[in-house]
Amino acid sequence: MNNIDVSSEFLAVVLYQHDAPRVMKLTAAEAVAPSIRLGEADYLDSGAGDWLGFYDWLRNHQGEVIGVQQWVDETSTFPFSTRFGGVEANVKHGVLRIFFGQSREVDEENSCDQDFGSNRLLVTGESVALTFHAPHLIAER
Repeated sequence: MNNIDVSSEFLAVVLYQHDAPRVMKLTAAEAVAPSIRLGEADYLDSGAGDWLGFYDWLRNHQGEVIGVQQWVDETSTFPFSTRFGGVEANVKHGVLRIFFGQSREVDEENSCDQDFGSNRLLVTGESVALTFHAPHLIAER
């Protein structure tokens, strides 16, 4: 699956203002912890809960995961006013398209998982992290 490591049931996607998103594995305990360390920073739960909305894993025509699309139910929970690298934001519809690399060629038919749960917003400084539950991505490897 591309060069993104999706070998964990729980993933965090860290968004930076001046860098591409980073995908990191989480343990089940980290997925629900009030704060977690991702890379060199400590991220705190934003208080938005563990339901931000549905999300779809964006795949290319070869079936590789190239990103994730987050449908944010309550748009006030996400800092849409901040521009993050690799992110296309549609504030009007509350949609984030987060691309893990340069490819933007999405196969829409194979990118409609409608996953949900363990989906939180964590914050620190100028970056944010979104958590996702993705056990079926492991099965696809």
